[in-house]
Amino acid sequence: MAQPPALALPKANPSVRDIGFALGIMVILCVLFLPIPPFLIDMGLAFSIALSVLILMVALWIKKPLEFSSFPTILLIATMTRLALNIATTRVILSHGYEGHDAAGGVIAGFASLVMSALFMRMQPWLTLRPTLPGSFVPWMPISPSPPRNSFSTSE
Repeated sequence: MAQPPALALPKANPSVRDIGFALGIMVILCVLFLPIPPFLIDMGLAFSIALSVLILMVALWIKKPLEFSSFPTILLIATMTRLALNIATTRVILSHGYEGHDAAGGVIAGFASLVMSALFMRMQPWLTLRPTLPGSFVPWMPISPSPPRNSFSTSE
């Protein structure tokens, strides 16, 4: 039984691939240092999430490790992209976060509303039922404030 011909990707000139790789690294470095508008950060975050899912699916479906021999390089580029997006996102939140809910971008606003939704708040009583050692600090339990000091008292 004859096997169907495998789909082959067109071979690019090695110098074109090297130039594309260098331009991609330059774009990542520009994102690190230049202020990026929120809509570009949204597109970058969507691309990063899609790339992560794609890498995961390829890693799960390969039969032999040598089929995905470019994994270390792809992982390095994806990690550099995420680092650059994290820095750009932090810069936008700190510089424009006071302007409103969507000032830092729709992806960041969506993630913030997911994390701070009512579902998350309904989980809080379950978290406080966890047994703790006496005297241990539980960050989500309210701490009663100490009574205010009278600055004019003479007894100390």
